[in-house]
Amino acid sequence: AEGGEHRRKFDDAILDEMRLVINTYYVDQHKGSYERLSAESARGVAAALDPYCAYAGEKDLLTLQDRISGRLVGVGLVVGRKGFIPVAASVMHESPAAEAGFRPLDEIWEIDGQKIIEDGLSLLEIENLLHRLPGKTVKIKVYRRGWFTPKEVTVACRAPEPARVLAAVLPGGILYAKPTGIASGVPESLAAEIAKAGDLKGVILDLRNNPGGSLADTVALLGLFLPKGSALFRTEGRDKAIAAAEEYASGSESAVKAPAAVLIDKGTFGTAELAAAVLKSRGRAQAVGEATFGKGSVQQILMLASTGRRTGVMLTVARYYVGGAVFDGTGVAPDVQVDVPQPEIWKPELVDEILEKKHDARYIESHMAAEGGLLRKLAAFDERNWSLYPGFEEWHKSLNTHLDMDDTRALLRRSLRKHIGRLDGKQMIADLVEDSVLQKAVASVASRAGIDLSSAAEYKFVK
Repeated sequence: AEGGEHRRKFDDAILDEMRLVINTYYVDQHKGSYERLSAESARGVAAALDPYCAYAGEKDLLTLQDRISGRLVGVGLVVGRKGFIPVAASVMHESPAAEAGFRPLDEIWEIDGQKIIEDGLSLLEIENLLHRLPGKTVKIKVYRRGWFTPKEVTVACRAPEPARVLAAVLPGGILYAKPTGIASGVPESLAAEIAKAGDLKGVILDLRNNPGGSLADTVALLGLFLPKGSALFRTEGRDKAIAAAEEYASGSESAVKAPAAVLIDKGTFGTAELAAAVLKSRGRAQAVGEATFGKGSVQQILMLASTGRRTGVMLTVARYYVGGAVFDGTGVAPDVQVDVPQPEIWKPELVDEILEKKHDARYIESHMAAEGGLLRKLAAFDERNWSLYPGFEEWHKSLNTHLDMDDTRALLRRSLRKHIGRLDGKQMIADLVEDSVLQKAVASVASRAGIDLSSAAEYKFVK
């Protein structure tokens, strides 16, 4: 027991002896600046705790203050870490990063030429590098599984779009709702969509690629699904002064009672994971999709008096507990696992080539004026049938690609849905043709709500 207690103590003797040995024997004394070595030691100690802990030097703190004030804005990437590799944990909706094609789990190798892994940058330092004055650009070297080589992408910084709720009522009375984040106004917007839908038979809450957000708004969102007084989760840390144990309960007077499903994936992050964990744990909604990212902890910056409070440490001070369990580090596992089909390793490059050369845009431009009505119908539901598209076979041949006709049909339809969304000023959502996770969620809700899926042609691919 005595040896175990000794190992739990911070052994200052190691650092003291290191200092003495360096001071006595190290050949390049100019590299032995104690101020620099102390800072590097502090960075190493913080980094050894967990991915979200970080030593914050004076420059780091000033940059963070500018981020919080809104003077510096980002590219729309929430950064996490998988092993030693920094990755896009979530990509914000309609952000510069989303427009540039970033996806969850894309690996971030360099920022403006600075090597991230080799230089041992913390997540705080990475996030700071991704924030600039509005309009300034950031060059990011990114690698995605399936690519032959990494790519350099230049992205302009801009203020994030306010979080909102995208919603549509699917055939049979199922409300599909996708919050783009969890922030002020989102629970109220979702409540309004629920009220507007009327006699709901089911609800699908899409939290895929959702970066989470405010804890208070997460509680309010959960209150729309769980009766007032229902236990939700608790937070608990070690020090009561900064992370007192706190129980959270639903405060809603009236919650929707229809069967529900919550869609999750590897880009579901932070309090979005918390919401999914609660709905799943309380048996309120079936979780459908992939395991979430696994960030279930709370951080706080504590200033260091030894440096005159010019530096601090970002420290994990508490975790979320749902039904006595944590999801930090592991993520929230789905009730219904849906492995999204991944294209063959060579296909993404060919898809990108068609998009970069704007072959999709030229097709849409040449057919939209004369056959816009048909294209709108196909954008909503095309039966996965390329022959329904006017002039499709000729267009496919002109691509001179190794992609098959269903690959190019799917590519064209995605572009067509985006184009129509821009024309109408309202994004097309709830893709019942290609979205296998949504299809499984519809099947789950329909089976519990007694909805006959054969009554709607749009549910042809739902099983």
